[in-house]
Amino acid sequence: MKNLRLHKNLLHQLILTYLKRDFKIIKNLKDEYLLEKNLVSGKYVIVPTFSNYMDSNIELKLSLYNLFNHINHTITTISDLRKEIYALKQSK
Repeated sequence: MKNLRLHKNLLHQLILTYLKRDFKIIKNLKDEYLLEKNLVSGKYVIVPTFSNYMDSNIELKLSLYNLFNHINHTITTISDLRKEIYALKQSK
């Protein structure tokens, strides 16, 4: 997802929608991950930077690992990101 940095807000919206749907929580987790450019592929990937808060909630931490993996490996366009947000909102 080469344009991911330009669409950080969409990414954050996806993560918030996921947390709201699966964990019934609304918490700002922007400090729990970074967007970094992969030096080899040139694409932006989500890198977890989990704090002590995440260490105290293992289920949430593992779910976010899985979500980040899913985003990093399957969402390749902004359109994919928007579709994913829409699908999450529809599955409430």
